[in-house]
Amino acid sequence: MAIQVHESDIFNFDRESAPIVKNLVHNILEEAKLEAWNEGETEYLRNHQVFLNQMDGERMQKMRDFEKNEREKRKEARLANLRKAEQKQKLQESHKKLLGRELSKSYIQILYKQTKRQVGHLAFKEEERATDQIQNEVMTQVEERIFQQIDRKGQVQGLLEKVIFDVHKLFRKSYAKGREKYTE
Repeated sequence: MAIQVHESDIFNFDRESAPIVKNLVHNILEEAKLEAWNEGETEYLRNHQVFLNQMDGERMQKMRDFEKNEREKRKEARLANLRKAEQKQKLQESHKKLLGRELSKSYIQILYKQTKRQVGHLAFKEEERATDQIQNEVMTQVEERIFQQIDRKGQVQGLLEKVIFDVHKLFRKSYAKGREKYTE
């Protein structure tokens, strides 16, 4: 018995498997393309992240440098202000000392003139010479004391009051001594 089968009815592997193979190849190529694209994108993202990290590091270094410079500038400004304040204070102190010296000199000159006038009223030449000598010694001592006390304390008014008292006390003593010499 013979069966008649037409050739088109016989299973043709090439023809029947072609769409399946085509579909498989297409799917594999699509997956390979996606995988290659993902690898490229991953590499790009990795490189971009490295670049961003470098930029971040540079930016952070610049910020640190800037902050350091600002701190140094503020420190220098503070030191400059302190130096100016110290100089101003020293200048004021020196002005006070100079003023004190000038005041004491003028006051001593006034006292000297007054004392000389008082001594000048005496008619005795010997007493005048002794008084002048005593005055010169006393004035030198008083002036030295004044300058020493002004330099140490810087309190001009209290010092002048003490000097006035000392000068009058010394002149009273010297005047009394001169009178005793003359009356003897």
